[in-house]
Amino acid sequence: MIVPWTSAELAACKPPERMTVSEWADRYRILTPRLAAKPGPWRTSYMPYLKGIMDAWNEPGVEEIVLCKGAQAGASEAANNCLGYTACQDPGAALVVYPTEDIAEWASENRLQDMIKTSNVFNGIFRERESDRLELQFRGMYIALTGANSPAALSAMPMRYIIFDEIDKYPRYSGREANPLKLGKERTKTFPNRKLMYISTPTLETGNIWRLLQRCDVVYRYEVPCPRCGELLSFSFKDVSWPEDLTEALRKEDDPTARQKIIRQVEDRAWYRCPHCEGRIEDRDKSFMLGQGRWVSEGAEPGKIRRIGFHWNSIYSPQISFGAVASEFLRSKDSPEDLMNFINSWLAEPFRESVAKAEPEKVLEASGNYSRGEVPDEAVAITAGVDVQKSEAYYVVRAWGPGLTSWLIEYGRFDTWNETDLQDGLRAHIVEPVYRFGDGRLCQIGYCLVDCGYRTDEVYDACVVYGDVLGPVKGSSRRMDGYYRRHVVDRKGRKDGLTMLEANTSLLKDFIFGRMTKEPGTRGSWSLFRDCPRGYAEQIASEHKVMVTDARTGSSHHEWKKISGHAANHLLDCEVYATLAARMLNLHYMPTEEEREAMRPSSSSVDSAEGAGWLKGGGSGWWKGR
Repeated sequence: MIVPWTSAELAACKPPERMTVSEWADRYRILTPRLAAKPGPWRTSYMPYLKGIMDAWNEPGVEEIVLCKGAQAGASEAANNCLGYTACQDPGAALVVYPTEDIAEWASENRLQDMIKTSNVFNGIFRERESDRLELQFRGMYIALTGANSPAALSAMPMRYIIFDEIDKYPRYSGREANPLKLGKERTKTFPNRKLMYISTPTLETGNIWRLLQRCDVVYRYEVPCPRCGELLSFSFKDVSWPEDLTEALRKEDDPTARQKIIRQVEDRAWYRCPHCEGRIEDRDKSFMLGQGRWVSEGAEPGKIRRIGFHWNSIYSPQISFGAVASEFLRSKDSPEDLMNFINSWLAEPFRESVAKAEPEKVLEASGNYSRGEVPDEAVAITAGVDVQKSEAYYVVRAWGPGLTSWLIEYGRFDTWNETDLQDGLRAHIVEPVYRFGDGRLCQIGYCLVDCGYRTDEVYDACVVYGDVLGPVKGSSRRMDGYYRRHVVDRKGRKDGLTMLEANTSLLKDFIFGRMTKEPGTRGSWSLFRDCPRGYAEQIASEHKVMVTDARTGSSHHEWKKISGHAANHLLDCEVYATLAARMLNLHYMPTEEEREAMRPSSSSVDSAEGAGWLKGGGSGWWKGR
């Protein structure tokens, strides 16, 4: 007797409908409001560039797909569509590798399971009771999720499909095992029809995703037509434009609140400039341009194409305006870590280590047209920094004007062999000296920060005696927000009213080296007196900023390090402390020209106003803002 097949059995025998990943997503994928910017049915037309990426999953000869992308560019959702298509159309064991297992669990619950439970197409094939957060069971296949920090999971069962997500955030090694990318790839060797996808924003040129992109047989970049002239172009940051007057206003402004206001204006008024016709392209044009765009191959190698790459930045994202890109750059450009994030996550480019470094000759190019010991007329205050060693101390004296424009006035060293030498030296070289403006007016140092890493108690004693001028400071290379932290000094129960500053030396050196690039004498410049000795410049150029990678986590950050173990950097430390002293006097909030003129002392002030005003660091003027 012939037993008729059930409808479920007949459905199981029915061959899958022929379609591409993008067609599958448009028909079945539903986005929920919890994480999607545009909830509802998936529409590839919203991000048209994802069509070519997703449909590459269907290409029979392609084994590896490399996605080097910007943030919010849709790559992870495109990968999820590939997994959903695979479960429905071409089942096979699949593995998704995230940087950590915690991220894998989050992605399973909030991304993959969210996709499965909101799309009816999975109703007959997803086996929820047999699944857990790190293993999703389907009819004919399963999807395993793991972290790159789990070597056991990376070297277990054979897999036909593997997606490596955010590979530049992987730990460098998984315990004592090999590279997690190699461990995972080994699991696909037995499948001639394997598919591997690598996804990440880049980090460095030596990072995983950039190296993989360079090894592709062909790399595709998305080109869109200009709505004005019709020529094809690739979105590039160099053509993101905003009014020149806002750039000039930002260059002159030092107040953080005012700078943010200008940056918001840039965000509102930015546009994209066509590199062909120089036509103005607005955000409203982007949807049309993306819809008419196409992937264009670059550097195709002869022979069979097995590994293909796609490279696109966040400017393509319909969720990101040209103004958002411009404002993010302006907020990031003065911090190396923030700039690296902008280049990596927004521009999808590796951060090339053109880090801060200055040769002595370059430092000496900052020489101005004034004499040693002379204070330029534009200055309104003088600060100093002292680096104390076991047997000697170094000091730098610097004058400051509007926009934190600064001029080196004096530098030197003195011995500290005896207990009294340090206090005597500080009095002789910092507290008592009187400096002369070019027009004959006189002034003294308003505030000086003294390093208390060596001879700590002696520094504290000197700061108590000359508390109106001296303050203790200690340099710190640890990462912190802002230029400094305050610590109350407690010497065995004696607080002495002292506050010690912990200086963010990395950020302050960034500031100094950034100001070196400005033309001497211009607003915000950092100048030296005429015929400054080379020995000073050699100490300023004794350090450079390098990229340091944590061997355990694979994360990277910048650090200032001495170029050689024997290089002296005492005067650079002094410049750091003098710069922080200027901030403690609130010199970055420089008064108007009229206010500044009203506060300037007469040429006889030194004789007639002992201990008053900025001449002795006393009084109640704005320069006492420490």
